[in-house]
Amino acid sequence: DSISNGQVKISQYVFNTLDPSLDSEEEMIAFCKKRCGSWYMECSPDEYKSYLACHEYGHIVLNYILNRDYDWKKFKTPRQLEDAYTERTHQMAVELIGVAKRHGIKLDDSKLSEYAKKKLTQGVYSDLFAECFANMHCGKSNCWGDAMRLLLKEKKL
Repeated sequence: DSISNGQVKISQYVFNTLDPSLDSEEEMIAFCKKRCGSWYMECSPDEYKSYLACHEYGHIVLNYILNRDYDWKKFKTPRQLEDAYTERTHQMAVELIGVAKRHGIKLDDSKLSEYAKKKLTQGVYSDLFAECFANMHCGKSNCWGDAMRLLLKEKKL
């Protein structure tokens, strides 16, 4: 079910930031059903309403790892910080691929979402992490979600 915080349903909040006209659970489910397995990673139908919240939570987990494992204080300008973030999220993508190889998981690019592929061509690696995290969590884990599960285990999460 959707993650909730008191009266605020996080999945509803995430959907409303994407499209304010999505104001019912049925509309949210239809939105994801149409996109999961192509624009987004595969997802169990039970998890359509949670998918985007899980994707955003994947960004939170990534940032937690980066803040835990790296010293950001040495970067003095926003540009230095942005470059370091890009470099470190790229390194996380390399680690994800490395984990898959070490465990004999063949990563199939056709199983990656179109959204993640588009972001990768733009040099944005954080959405690869978020999409793999959502795939891992939302009931139809493929090779990318399986690799994410192993990476998180190696990162002691």
